[in-house]
Amino acid sequence: MSLITHFTEDILLTLCTYINYFLAYFQLGDNLFRKEPTSGALKYNNIFKHIHKKEHQGILGMEHGNSMKGKHGELAVIAVYRIVDNFL
Repeated sequence: MSLITHFTEDILLTLCTYINYFLAYFQLGDNLFRKEPTSGALKYNNIFKHIHKKEHQGILGMEHGNSMKGKHGELAVIAVYRIVDNFL
């Protein structure tokens, strides 16, 4: 069961500040029906930078769909993951 269903980026960053030391795993996904990261409201570079500053030692899970089918869709998701992973 998910404890957090939907938050804005500001609320999410505030929560990360206070609960970072209690969580081993963050599950990240954008608004419902969004596909690749950056196709919704959340700015993942900001979120990753904030979590990194807090020295989170756990796992960050990503949950997204593909806007294109097949291999091209999978490669599109991987390409966007590489972009948002470049947060430093």
